[in-house]
Amino acid sequence: MENNEIVIQQRLDKISKSINGIYNTDQITIIKNTVAKGTNDNELAFFLNLAHSLGLNPFNKEIWCYKDHKGNLIAFAGRDGFLKVAQKDSRWNGMYSCEVREGEQYEQIFDSGNVTIKHIKSTEKKPIIGAYCYIKPKGCETATIEYVDFTIYNKGQFIWKSHPADMIKKVAEIKALKKAFGIAGLYDENDFAVQNDKVIPIDTEIQVDAQTYVYIESLISTCTLGEDQKCSIERELENGVYSARADELIYMLKENQISAIDRGNMSAKEIHKTLDDKIDKAEIL
Repeated sequence: MENNEIVIQQRLDKISKSINGIYNTDQITIIKNTVAKGTNDNELAFFLNLAHSLGLNPFNKEIWCYKDHKGNLIAFAGRDGFLKVAQKDSRWNGMYSCEVREGEQYEQIFDSGNVTIKHIKSTEKKPIIGAYCYIKPKGCETATIEYVDFTIYNKGQFIWKSHPADMIKKVAEIKALKKAFGIAGLYDENDFAVQNDKVIPIDTEIQVDAQTYVYIESLISTCTLGEDQKCSIERELENGVYSARADELIYMLKENQISAIDRGNMSAKEIHKTLDDKIDKAEIL
């Protein structure tokens, strides 16, 4: 055996020992070359331990992983993987999911701590607009309800065209299972795009309402950012932003505000002068 092969074998033996021999070296090699491509020894050991702790089998494609553009390891599972984890929980009490079509009445009603769904199904097979999943684990006073939009998650692949109801229901079920049973360290690939064996998160949120835009505009008017940055944010708002990006902007703008004491009883003209002074000072520093 050549030196390089000896080193590789030693590394595989070390990984196998780190996971208490759950998988032998041949199995680890197969996993690394299929569902855990591009992982280093530590990342592979972490992935295998995560799979074991959740009771998911990589060989059954119950769990797999990618890296994101920053090199972070992200583990994924399909609906069956999340369901398998949830069904091992003593609180498992079943779940209900259904697609929602155009023209159907669908409401989520929250009353005195109780959440209920009102869904009146149509006998017509109109286009699907979304799906929901209802889960109420044993011992929980409030149910978990997740609704997902079809247009956001439909990837246009053959399976989405041939079985649209099944596919969108799986998305809703994953989100409800993850939230209801607190399944950590595991993600849904539907929330990511895979490019060159790397995953990029997609913005699955809906666009923000007019009130949020007004709030962001007010923060812009009293922030200490330079004019170029302000104009850049304004252009972004004109093109429309989703809630995840809106949250980022609000946080950034709040971190760059004139203090409440400075704002005190200032006139608009005084506020702008204070802003200019702060900007000038920052540029000098």
